[in-house]
This record gives sequence, structure tokens and C-alpha cells, in this order.
Amino acid sequence: IGQKYGFAVYIKRPVGHIMGMPLIFESTTAMDVVSLKILERDETKTYNPIVIVRNGIYAGIVYIRDILAAITEQKLNLAVQANPLTGLPGNVVIQNEITNRLKTNQLFSVLYLDLDNFKPFNDCFGFEKGDIVIRFLADMAKERIYRWDSKGFVGHIGGDDFVALCRPDGIKVLCEDIIRSFDDGIKGFHDEETVKRGYYTGANRKGKVEKFPLLSLSVAVVSNNEGVFNSYAELASVASEVKKVAKKTVGSSYYIDQRKSGYDFKKGGET
Repeated sequence: IGQKYGFAVYIKRPVGHIMGMPLIFESTTAMDVVSLKILERDETKTYNPIVIVRNGIYAGIVYIRDILAAITEQKLNLAVQANPLTGLPGNVVIQNEITNRLKTNQLFSVLYLDLDNFKPFNDCFGFEKGDIVIRFLADMAKERIYRWDSKGFVGHIGGDDFVALCRPDGIKVLCEDIIRSFDDGIKGFHDEETVKRGYYTGANRKGKVEKFPLLSLSVAVVSNNEGVFNSYAELASVASEVKKVAKKTVGSSYYIDQRKSGYDFKKGGET
């Protein structure tokens, strides 16, 4: 309309004749998803505002500069909170992610991944190799979780402790896949003789020489699909109990908490 003769040509025509199809997003859409869709637009429309709806009802528009500013701030916060060894989000981000999912009534599972006998491994093979194992676990967890659920989340609590969030259905299949992938890959971090023997010797916490098996992984799983968690603190408390059970099994294993209420643990693949 601002071009020469534009007013005269278009003033009597319906708005629909000249309008383009806007990008429309639900208010709960993640900003990284929005940014990817924006980049897919024709370059002449890249900086056009986007339309936001709540349950399909118009809520307003957002300017691209505001989205870019918010994404930049988000990335900076994640960088500050990230674990320096793996680059994964740390405790604050993990807590916020779980809290947000609970508040928005999302159904999800929380997986706590923890290496067994990691300290004697570090003492025997060195901290450098220990760090390599930590990065291996981080990369393996990210690959498996994101393949399982594109909206999944992986965080690094610290040391050899990790947390993953994903959809709750079929979680047993995911756990078995993670265990299998870990056991296949971890052999490469032990020397050939140790792998053949199945153990190595090292000092335990009391300083006495002891036989330790190859590094193994314990996975403890809690889900909110039964609606038993009202807060992050409540979920973390239950997860702590499930982790204790998961650690009792020798070798790589997983435990899935299926309680509806109370604390009832049984030894095996599920509780």
C-alpha cells in the first residue's frame, strides 16, 4: 500500500487479498522451536511478528527482536549453570525443568543414572580416564533420550550422577536400551586383560584391597503418571529411595517405581 499507486489499487480490495499467512504458535511452544520455524520463512518475512494463541484463541503478537533477546538470555543462563565437564544443565535448571512440567500437568518419567564403584575406578585408572567415562555416559544418555523423546531433557547433577526426563510410556524399553548401550561401550574404557578377567583390584573406602567388577550403571525411574507428586521436593524424596534400591544390584540394572502411594520396594526390574 505504501508503494506508488498502492493506495488506489488496493484500498477497495479485501484484506485477505494482500495478507500473508502468519506464523501461529500456542503460548506453551518452546522458544527454540519457534526460532527454527522463523528461520524457515522467506527472508522478506523473517522479521514479521508472530501470532500467539492460548488453546487456539488469539492472545497477542510477539516481535522477533523480543524472541531473540529471550533466547539469548536463556542461553546465557544455561551456560552459567552448565556442568563444565559435560556442558549439560546443572541442578538449578534440572529443578526448574521438573517443576515446570509438574505445574503444567505434563506426564513424564525421571531417570536417575549413577555409575557403580566409580571412585575405585578413578583411583585405579586415573581421573583423566574417569572424566572420559563421564563424558561417554553424558553423550550416550543424550543420544538415547533424545532418540526416544524429541522433547526429552538430560541434566548433570555432578560427578557421575545424571538426570533425564522423557515420556513415561514404554519406559522399560528405554531403560533396557540404555543399559545395553552402556555395557557395550564401557568395555572400551578397561584394558583387555581386565575385560577378560571381569574385574580389577583396587582399594575400597577403608583402604583394603578388593576386587571390583567392570563399571556398571544403575538407573532409577519415577513417573508422575499416577499423579503422586505435587512438588519437586516430593519427587526428589521418592527418587532418593528408588536410587538406593537400584544400587543394591550387582552389575548394570534399572528399577522402575510403580507405586500409587506409600513406599513399597521389591527387588527386580520394577518396584
